[in-house]
Amino acid sequence: MSTEGFLRVPATLANRKGAAYVTAKAQEQPVVVTSHNKPVSVTLSPERYDDLVRTVRETQDQVLASAAALVSDRSAFRTLEEARAKLGRR
Repeated sequence: MSTEGFLRVPATLANRKGAAYVTAKAQEQPVVVTSHNKPVSVTLSPERYDDLVRTVRETQDQVLASAAALVSDRSAFRTLEEARAKLGRR
């Protein structure tokens, strides 16, 4: 995980300062709490979280729309009569 631009806070400092400190800092920038220099949690402001959720949803919609376009370009829709004729049935 890239934590560039995130405030890295050791777990011991986060525990000492308390949740209010971490949440206050998260209003300014994302906070990564670390233990032995490895990320263990991330705290985001509600606005940043909402932005990330919106971005994920928009990306999902774009991927689904692209996949649907690919499928529709490669698929041929046939009437029931055309399908029966192709299968040799009446």
